[in-house]
Amino acid sequence: MRWLSPLGIFLNLLWMCRCQGYNVSQPQGRVEALERSNVTLVCVLSSETPLGPVRWYKGAGSERTHFYSALPKGGDKNDPRVNWTMENPTVNYSITIRDLRVSDTEEYYCEKYTKADENKPNAPPYATGPGVTLTVRGVPIITGPASRVKVGNDLNLTCEVNGASNITVKWFKDEQEVTPELRDTSGGGKSSRSVIRLTPKIQDIKSVIRCQESGLSAQNPLEDKFHLKDVIAVLPGVPVIENPKLVLGDLVNMTCKLSLVYPKDIKVTWTWDKTFESSQSPHAEEHEDGTFTVTSVLSFTVKEDMRGTRLTCQAGYEGLTPVSGAVTLGVRGPPSIKGPQNRVDTGQTVSFTCESLGDQDTSITWLKGETTVSGGQKMSWSNGTRSELKMTLYKNDVKSRIYCQILGYRGGSVPSDALNFSTFILVKPEVTIQKTSAEDSHNSSSFYCKISGFYPDDIKVIWLLEGQTLNATLFNRSENLDGTFTAFTLIDVNVTNEVKQLNCVVTHMGNHNVSHSVEFAKRSSGDVSDGSSGSGLKINIHIVIGVLVAFVILCVIFTVFLYCRKTSQRKKASKKKSDSNNDVNTNTEVEYATLDLHNLQNANKGQRSATEPTEYAEVYCNRSKQNQNEEVTYASVVNLRAKPKTDRSQAGSTLQEENTEYAAVNFKRKTKRLQDSMLYY
Repeated sequence: MRWLSPLGIFLNLLWMCRCQGYNVSQPQGRVEALERSNVTLVCVLSSETPLGPVRWYKGAGSERTHFYSALPKGGDKNDPRVNWTMENPTVNYSITIRDLRVSDTEEYYCEKYTKADENKPNAPPYATGPGVTLTVRGVPIITGPASRVKVGNDLNLTCEVNGASNITVKWFKDEQEVTPELRDTSGGGKSSRSVIRLTPKIQDIKSVIRCQESGLSAQNPLEDKFHLKDVIAVLPGVPVIENPKLVLGDLVNMTCKLSLVYPKDIKVTWTWDKTFESSQSPHAEEHEDGTFTVTSVLSFTVKEDMRGTRLTCQAGYEGLTPVSGAVTLGVRGPPSIKGPQNRVDTGQTVSFTCESLGDQDTSITWLKGETTVSGGQKMSWSNGTRSELKMTLYKNDVKSRIYCQILGYRGGSVPSDALNFSTFILVKPEVTIQKTSAEDSHNSSSFYCKISGFYPDDIKVIWLLEGQTLNATLFNRSENLDGTFTAFTLIDVNVTNEVKQLNCVVTHMGNHNVSHSVEFAKRSSGDVSDGSSGSGLKINIHIVIGVLVAFVILCVIFTVFLYCRKTSQRKKASKKKSDSNNDVNTNTEVEYATLDLHNLQNANKGQRSATEPTEYAEVYCNRSKQNQNEEVTYASVVNLRAKPKTDRSQAGSTLQEENTEYAAVNFKRKTKRLQDSMLYY
């Protein structure tokens, strides 16, 4: 027990007398609040006087510190989280503290000072409140390991609650309660700590851990959440590095594939024989279980010195041992093709070779144009592959091309240069001679030599007549659709009765001679004969003779047909004439004829023309003597050919041209009766 000195007792009594009737009220006594919340500490004065400031202090004794006032003095500072609960207070000097901390747990005193004592050092307060005890209880806080833990390994989680030591917490993994491994209350009576130990699996990527304590009431428990995905790591197995068939000069993208990875921001590093490193930003694809497939891509141009290089892909997280995979690069050269070095005749077999260096197991494909050709024989050795292909040349191969190809990067193809058949194929010409015209007045005939289907276009042509060289008058050449060429040369020669031989000699590519010959003499037109052209001419003559014979036969048949038709017509006319004679009336003494009165009158008047061939005859009626009063007319005797049903109007114009024994007579009596009859003259 501490005793006061006489001076102290005096001062204390003086102070009590001085404060009699003035009161500083702090009615709360004890206050509990949660961390991060706000709280109000009440201070009410019994009177506005005496005038002077009010100050709040935290703690007592040697730990007493200024907490808040309107005008701090000396080196005092206000806590920035505190302000007056009421603006411009007079008697209510309550304060509000925001965002409470566990460290705010303490006793708080509200003290009144007078203006006279305001600036005096160590001046006692005019009045002081009984104080209020504030207890701040912290919320649970879970902390985990400083670095990630690989799945399958143990990890510890700690839940700490500050502000009290008698707090019991509960652990939950998702919705299932977990028994803690350790409960520690060694925080100086101001904290409580609990620890659990877990062995995470891949499925725990989406798990949530909760630490829960009752708080100020069981209805509103306090808790903290911790996501296991923040501390666990799922490392892949050996990275899968794509090892494509690289071709020299290609721009390639090498890939390193990492499966079942978590988290996705794994660090990937490429290493070239430990001499070069390149970190690439990987691409991640998430799966349903929360893991990822990560792909890292390294782009580069294939060079010769990369053959045999060891390329490593390494992946890992900080604090964990990385995983890696490696491949040895095989660099192949592009394929090269070789063919015949000299010209080869059609019908012969040629060989092609295709070679690719750098890989002993390269697949080689042959193509002729756009068509795949089979039959290549493959040969391999430690540093390359070769294929040999044999083919037979044909005339239509002049425009063909052949090449080979190998598999390229990621299944593509790398072709060789194309080899054109035109560079080595030889198509010999066909030579024929034909006579184009018969001998003219000067005994000169033209012959032309046709050189067809040859390649290349390199020929020389000479004419030989009985071994003597002649000069050609014309030479022309043109390209065919199949790429070969055709040429013509024309020559005029004198033709005599002597049989002579004419040769057309073609020199192809300087050393290949092809010739054709004919024999000719002054004979029938087109009579040119030799091994091939003579037989053609004979065949043409036989065709002409056959055509002439057929024409003669047709003419004979047509003549016979006309003769038969004419004979039939004559028989019909004779039959009609006979029928007409039978119809004549035998009782009539005089046969009546059609009378041409106009000619008769002209005859009576002496107007008959001397050149008119008409003869006249008197026609008597059935009388013994001519009656002078009877009108006699003369009949015109004309040539009349028996024609069936001939019209009378046509008789006058046609009778003069015919020789017949009949005449048409017009007879007219006085009785004006007109009858027609045929008069036999």
